Amino acid sequence: MSKSKIIKGTFILTITGLTTKLLGFINRIYLTRIIGIKELGIYQMIFPLYILCISICTQGISTIISKQISFYNGKKQYENATKCFAISTIFSIFLSIFTYIFIFILSKPISIYVLKVTKCQKLITTICISLPFISIKACINSYLVANNKPLYSGLSQLIEQISRILIIYFLSFNSYHNTLDSSLAVTGVLCGEIIATIFSIFIYLYYVIFKNKFTSYEKKANNKYNLSFTYLSKNIVHDFIPLTTNNLSLTLFSAAETMFLPSMLNMFYKDSSLSIKLFGTISGIVIPFLLFPATIISSLSTILLPSLSYEYAKGNTEKIYKLFNKIVYFSCFLGVVAWFTYLLFGKSICFFTFKSITAGALLSKMSFICPLIYLSYILTTIENSINKISNAMLFNLISIFIRIFVLIFLVPKLGLNAYILGMAFAYFTLCISLYISINNSLYKKY
Repeated sequence: MSKSKIIKGTFILTITGLTTKLLGFINRIYLTRIIGIKELGIYQMIFPLYILCISICTQGISTIISKQISFYNGKKQYENATKCFAISTIFSIFLSIFTYIFIFILSKPISIYVLKVTKCQKLITTICISLPFISIKACINSYLVANNKPLYSGLSQLIEQISRILIIYFLSFNSYHNTLDSSLAVTGVLCGEIIATIFSIFIYLYYVIFKNKFTSYEKKANNKYNLSFTYLSKNIVHDFIPLTTNNLSLTLFSAAETMFLPSMLNMFYKDSSLSIKLFGTISGIVIPFLLFPATIISSLSTILLPSLSYEYAKGNTEKIYKLFNKIVYFSCFLGVVAWFTYLLFGKSICFFTFKSITAGALLSKMSFICPLIYLSYILTTIENSINKISNAMLFNLISIFIRIFVLIFLVPKLGLNAYILGMAFAYFTLCISLYISINNSLYKKY
């Protein structure tokens, strides 16, 4: 992929991503004011479990679709690319159905014994209905991005967010305020995902089948190496295991954080209500602000993965190495800008948006982690694109173990300061490990 296409694709996904994030903040502000921070905290308690289910069903598969299609396109084996998409989509849908059944059966014990909030059972079973829809949408969007059509992926995200907001506003305006709780947010998520999936299916049917935009092979297509479905399935499973293990590990920690952070904070502060509110503030306000500029990095990662896989298939290691250094500098620059912005204006931003002084103080205190978070995102993408998936998994696991250790052993004694420093040290370790691994791999060939 040319430099202009990378910039164009990143720009498109960044604009749609930032718009989606802005709408999400508006929606979050509205939810906070009509259901309260405590109900928002309950909603945030089930969300990591929801993300965990998505990790099982789609995150690894989405990366595989982008990587494999770009790889085979680079070799002009377009039929193999199409087969990979079909196999991956069927596999993802199957996983989503299986995961929903599993979660439905365990929703009650999870709510009672793990989350310790009984009303979470209904929230979990409702929000997880969206899993098959998310699988279909994610596979189609990854396919479109791999074929240099990122606009439709961005529009799908935007439509999902707009639909979610409209559903929440409609339901809130037609209900009594004293009956509104976290179920309102869950209903909005479910409806938004269904509508966005319908849009993605329509785009796929129109542009792929009727317009035949992406399935028409070039005249010089290399059809001598058409691979069997069995062989391609084995390759997909081979990549799926480490990718999904990596994603699951990250998501499992988020789930563990959700389950244990309030109780660990309670051991320090001796106040359960305060602990839940602090958790709701961090997960519902501070973290989304920290990750807001990362939309640019996320968009760049989405475009880079198929691009780098394409170049790797062609053996252009020199081009990858040069691009790698430029991306690292850009990620660090963006992270430093976010750091000083939140450090100087974090309190004002949070008070203006959420009327929360506590959130502003925490945002300013945690702002120094931004460069490490953004850099870890892009380095993980590069590591995956050059077939170092196992290394990425190992380094992320080490980072997670550091955070778990701090959460269990230091947070009950030192409180939030230990949590913040532990997160920073874990991201620092991850970035250093990834950078050394990528630099060594590319430099040897370069």
